[in-house]
Amino acid sequence: MVLAASAFSIVLGATLDWAWHAWRVKMRQARWGYFLAWGLGIVLGIYALFQANGGAAFAWIAVVLGSMLVLFAALSAQRLSQNSIKEGDTIPQFTGLDANGEPFESSDLEGKRLLIKFFRGHW
Repeated sequence: MVLAASAFSIVLGATLDWAWHAWRVKMRQARWGYFLAWGLGIVLGIYALFQANGGAAFAWIAVVLGSMLVLFAALSAQRLSQNSIKEGDTIPQFTGLDANGEPFESSDLEGKRLLIKFFRGHW
């Protein structure tokens, strides 16, 4: 039971830390710690399942959740290119839709103060 609960706690702790950083949009560049924690939780969960000392539900949750999160995190890697836009840079030319669905050119915005929000998922 203790081993299964430990596996669950490790996976849950790493997941909550991941979610906290994702919510704050301040993901850590080095994500190896998450993979290490989830991997450890998976291994402990599998070991707890073979020990059959109780806590099978915790062990299964640790194995399934840990495996899913390792897969999702591995597939979600987002890299910044060398020429990515930084705060204060001039925006490149583009065409977009305004709040009313009308098209506009970025050159039409020159000299105006504005906030442009781009949303990207990080999961």
